[in-house]
Amino acid sequence: MRGRWGEVALRRVAELAGMIEHCDFFEQQTLDTDAGRLRPDMTVHLPGGRTLVVDSKVSADAYLNAVAASTETEREAYLLVHARQLRTHVQQLAGKEYWNQIESSPDFVVMFVAIEPSIGPAMTLDPALFQDALEKRVIIATPSFLIALLLTVAHSWRQERLTQNALEVSQLGKDLYDRIAILMNHFNNIGRHLGRTVTSYNDAVGSAQSRVLPSAQRLKHLGVTGGNDLPAVTPVSVVPRGLAEAEMPPPHQAATNTDGRQPRLNMNP
Repeated sequence: MRGRWGEVALRRVAELAGMIEHCDFFEQQTLDTDAGRLRPDMTVHLPGGRTLVVDSKVSADAYLNAVAASTETEREAYLLVHARQLRTHVQQLAGKEYWNQIESSPDFVVMFVAIEPSIGPAMTLDPALFQDALEKRVIIATPSFLIALLLTVAHSWRQERLTQNALEVSQLGKDLYDRIAILMNHFNNIGRHLGRTVTSYNDAVGSAQSRVLPSAQRLKHLGVTGGNDLPAVTPVSVVPRGLAEAEMPPPHQAATNTDGRQPRLNMNP
């Protein structure tokens, strides 16, 4: 269990930061490189397609032995071993050069130290440890530090989603505007066809009243018909209503405020 403590703690930290969906863990990936096969304990997917590598293989055995030591001399000896193990792991991790093996990786790697109190004694015994690690592009991270880092990344992902949603809403608005314009053209075409139909109908009514009905009435007077009156045919006085041009700004104006800035969308992540 001691050997996997760092891996278990690493997954728990990702869960607490709400970043599980943006993290891949050691059992999910192996990298074949010129330097051999690398298996990062966790990779964090960053907005923009970048990947941050986190390593949790640093041993905590010496520190745990120091905690369980029965004498101060024994405790100090174990803590000294612990500090040396941390420095050795920094050197080993720097030698893997993950930033050269993963094209989208930042130029540093995170070394996760799963036991929060263990870093203090190591820094006391080896004050240059943290600075030397930074110079080797290795960030030493305790659980609280890594949670803060992952929360920052999670916030960046939320902002990324808001940006994508805003772009999608903007595109949907432009598409809807174009479709409304097409629909209005269809209405206008239908109105013109209806208008021509009404005109043709009224022309037919006028022709019937001036040319056909007088002859029919004459036949009635001559007793040719059964005597029933012909039904009246009246013209249609109502014409289709035209669609006035909508009071809508062009799409490129509708997407901006009066000061030229893009409107801010109030959407929950």
